[in-house]
Amino acid sequence: MAWIPPNAPPNLLARVSAEQWNAWADGAPLDIASQRHSQQQTAYAFRLNTTFSSPSESIEYKKGMQGQFLGLTEKGMAKIFIRGVTEGDGFKNRHVPLKYLDKGPLWQDDVNKWRLDVKLPGHIVFDKGDWTSSPLTDTTVLGKTVNLLISAFLHSPAPGDAEKITDYIRRCSVPGLTMIIIKGIKDAGLYNVLSDADKEFTLVDLITAARIRVVDRSPSDRAGVYARFHKSSQNVEHWKPHSRYAYVGKSTDFGLGFESHLHSSSKYGDLSRNSESLDMIALCVLSATANPGMFYLTEQLFVCLWQTYKPDLTSPTTTDSSLLVSSKLANYYTNISDEVFRMTGWHGFIGRGLASSGIEYGANCSSPLHEYGVLEHKQLLIRSDENIRDNKTGSFIPMAIYRCAEQVSIPAGSKRVNVFKYCVYKNGEREEVISISFRARYGKKGDVHLPPPGSVVNFVIEVRKDGTTHPHAWARLPAIGPFTNWDQANSFAVRIEWDFPVSSGKWQFAYVQSNTNKERTGPQLPGSLKNYAKAIAFLQWLTNDRPNHNYAWIPKTHGAALVVQTEYDFMNQTIRFQDAKNDIVMLSCGRRSNDDIIAQMLRPEYGLTRVAGKNRGSSCDTCRLLPFSTKAKTFPDRECVPVKLFADLCTNCALLGLPCCTFTDGVYDKHVPHTPDTRLATDKAAAALVGMPLAVIPQESQSFTQQLRTIESDNQNDDDGSDCGDDDLGESDDSGESDDDDFE
Repeated sequence: MAWIPPNAPPNLLARVSAEQWNAWADGAPLDIASQRHSQQQTAYAFRLNTTFSSPSESIEYKKGMQGQFLGLTEKGMAKIFIRGVTEGDGFKNRHVPLKYLDKGPLWQDDVNKWRLDVKLPGHIVFDKGDWTSSPLTDTTVLGKTVNLLISAFLHSPAPGDAEKITDYIRRCSVPGLTMIIIKGIKDAGLYNVLSDADKEFTLVDLITAARIRVVDRSPSDRAGVYARFHKSSQNVEHWKPHSRYAYVGKSTDFGLGFESHLHSSSKYGDLSRNSESLDMIALCVLSATANPGMFYLTEQLFVCLWQTYKPDLTSPTTTDSSLLVSSKLANYYTNISDEVFRMTGWHGFIGRGLASSGIEYGANCSSPLHEYGVLEHKQLLIRSDENIRDNKTGSFIPMAIYRCAEQVSIPAGSKRVNVFKYCVYKNGEREEVISISFRARYGKKGDVHLPPPGSVVNFVIEVRKDGTTHPHAWARLPAIGPFTNWDQANSFAVRIEWDFPVSSGKWQFAYVQSNTNKERTGPQLPGSLKNYAKAIAFLQWLTNDRPNHNYAWIPKTHGAALVVQTEYDFMNQTIRFQDAKNDIVMLSCGRRSNDDIIAQMLRPEYGLTRVAGKNRGSSCDTCRLLPFSTKAKTFPDRECVPVKLFADLCTNCALLGLPCCTFTDGVYDKHVPHTPDTRLATDKAAAALVGMPLAVIPQESQSFTQQLRTIESDNQNDDDGSDCGDDDLGESDDSGESDDDDFE
């Protein structure tokens, strides 16, 4: 259900099988074969074995395309369906020579019966250019390793990071944090054992040297990071019996931390209650009033230093989709720490094996710095890539569809529904980059049907990978703008889907778009609209690409969204999860020349006239089309005022970064009665100069069917996670209100 090119049937959802489109465009449903026929067809999977074209149909078929083989014609031609490729005006199948097909197994309609295959990268390549070992008083391998790990976390942040921990590291400095952690290790009595480069420490060494051993639930008045060493009993349900495990945690009181694990319903709670032996020691003593970032950072450091992730998280292949988030993060932290260890000479701990360390397995599932991050950024996005064919030219439009793995519930009485929010941290303060939400106006608004209370909403982002404009873009910027990547800011759209009637299995959709597309963020630079800056920053974060600009008014993000890529193997009826591709490139934010912008203004599709001419009227198109309230709030003048006498540029157009005004016959403001011709001229000029109109999708076109396969965004039941949440540590993620987006 991604955007369809203008030359495709305008009502694809009604005329070209909505259930088939949604089955694949959104990354989960797979029932693309169903079609009403007088006779039931037997469908098979197929893959094209060669590249060929069909000039009469303006279709270029590419080797490797997959679809459904629906049977043979009397002439021996294969009837096929390829989503996004074979659909036409009122039909969806095509006929091609059978020799071009490799036939696969019988088609399985039920997505829940397809096999899952999770393949995360075994090795990540890091850009280590900014990793630095700051001058230290502690030059031991331990000191250098702690220092370099913190630097690596700062300059190569984990996926899903919102710069919360990186902002904390910058404020405290890498050397300063290293000194605090080294002091905490000394206070715990473990410094001599851990800093001896000539001896690989063992479990016995650690327990013997530890100054703080926690043996019961009594309050200890000591805080920090601890380790728990288990030998599992025969009674464990989720662990190997009679095996030795190590677990790293944190607490504002070591005694209370001991107690909490005993009553946990997690799998780690099972290990805590069913151990033949259990030793708990302090690894690093911290002040109970220390910043929450200090606790989370130190815990993550020891998870890495001691290699305490559960082994199934770093397994090359798994069929458990509930481990997607935990496994992706564990792979990241394992890879980055291994790289640091190679640079500093740290020997690790559990990775050395039972004979060397005294421990067989790690017991940690969650990643502390992920727990510390902003709630909204912990959401897993499932990406699938599609090539949508332009029915007129036959060319393909590459799209990436990001679907949030978690759904959003709408409580009764909600005034505003937050779908997604992306924030960054600067100097300890949380700053919103983009907020995607809508006012909960239940029922109909015009022809648009909105989700009622009790609905469960799916959140989907549609991105045109080539950086061209999406016709229902969230940013709603005008078609003509002053920056070379202006279209890329308009290249993504946001869609919500909801079950309607609730729990009926039938679905509706609507696009959510920004209500405020004319606010400025860089007042010194013409054309620096806030939505342009938000969209570019958001895309950079979503696509994991580097910033391609030097503007201070566009947020520069240093992390990336938490994304996994899905690929569908028709021949083996398998859904494969893997690391996301980095193939969406952020285009340059350079300024366009005046001649280039004027040339665009003269394009016939905009219908603009008297461009850069001396025959100016009393008010230019832009000033006529801007609402009076917007001009009063955002723009320098409420009237059309030339920047200088007899100039062909007014102050308002100059603010938008335009080199000149236009004075088009038939363009009027909303207070003037329109003829069909003047309405068309006005709408075209408004989209070109002022802003993209809100998407208008009638209710009958909003309906579709789909089947979803549930994918948990995290396996919370594996691990106890944090022993002290942000509230316990005196910090909250509340960020207040934000501007609403809208439907039309």
